[in-house]
Amino acid sequence: MNLVIRANLSTQQIDGELVILDKDNGQIHQLNSVASFIWQKMEVGLDIDAIVQKLIQFYEIDATLAKADLDKVLQQFKDLKLLIKI
Repeated sequence: MNLVIRANLSTQQIDGELVILDKDNGQIHQLNSVASFIWQKMEVGLDIDAIVQKLIQFYEIDATLAKADLDKVLQQFKDLKLLIKI
């Protein structure tokens, strides 16, 4: 399953955190630093495995924790309908 960022979303960086505006429903989502990191990697087209590796390198964590954190954030993105499956 590949997940991609849904259309009609606008992002802006504010104080190191990303804010996402959903143009379809007017909702605003403020992401913490980890979620912002993951979102930015998705914006440039990295796949899940590549994002896990980036998390390991940047946060100096093991693969199990990186994968668990990524899974949690991706589920939140899906729950908010910010991602679509392709």
